[in-house]
Amino acid sequence: MMVNILLVVSLALLHPESAFELNGKLYVSDIGKFGVKDGKILVRKAGSWSEIAHGMLDPKGLAAIDDSTLIVTDVKRVRKVRLRGRVEDVFPYEAFPKDDRPQFLNDITIGPDGYAYFSDTKTNTVYKGNLRTGSVEKLFSVTSPNGLAFGEDSVLYVVTFEKPGKVYAFKGGRLKLVFSSHDIDGGDGLAVTKDGRLVISGFLSGKVVILDLKTGKHTVLKKGLDNPADLSLSRDGSRIYVPLLSAGKVIELNLPKRRKSKSSEKDDVF
Repeated sequence: MMVNILLVVSLALLHPESAFELNGKLYVSDIGKFGVKDGKILVRKAGSWSEIAHGMLDPKGLAAIDDSTLIVTDVKRVRKVRLRGRVEDVFPYEAFPKDDRPQFLNDITIGPDGYAYFSDTKTNTVYKGNLRTGSVEKLFSVTSPNGLAFGEDSVLYVVTFEKPGKVYAFKGGRLKLVFSSHDIDGGDGLAVTKDGRLVISGFLSGKVVILDLKTGKHTVLKKGLDNPADLSLSRDGSRIYVPLLSAGKVIELNLPKRRKSKSSEKDDVF
């Protein structure tokens, strides 16, 4: 299905799920009312939110295919959104393996190989999608996968929506647990900084946490948040965009500089 729309109505956010910066502008997926086809993609202009696309069910994870196209998960399908408003399915429900059809698609990221990677929290599945052919394959299974992000050496990190929340690393067919903590209960958003740290939001814990993979230590950057969802970093890596789903807003946090560690060795999770 393809829809052509270009709206400039200024709106407030209802249930913002994911935030993503592209071309110096901040875009947000807004679920709207759960289970109702009122989901939107909005862009922030002059301090207010303007709608560029609507009619989705419950849009969640956001990423960019290129400078003019966003890609978003929408429950049982993955869609692409042109910045001028055209919406179409890139991975419809029928594109998924018959034995591994999606039920609750959540986060999405584009890998260094140009493929799309997306999680299904309900079916415990991480998928890999070919943007050129439209084909989808099951990559691996893990309990309640949510946020996804690539780090050095094409390692794919995934945070789980569990208590305690867990972070796994995946590469070459191997899945390894690298972190577990109640500070990230209901693990939701995940981003990798330029210096290799992980920024993680705990939807249920109400915290944003920074994990140093070299030392294995984590710090709580912010707590007391109202359901922090799928966070992301600014293009220059200096700020963290955090959608607060229940509060209906997006906040910005400064990314603190990394503390010098005794070891300067490169982290290798495998």
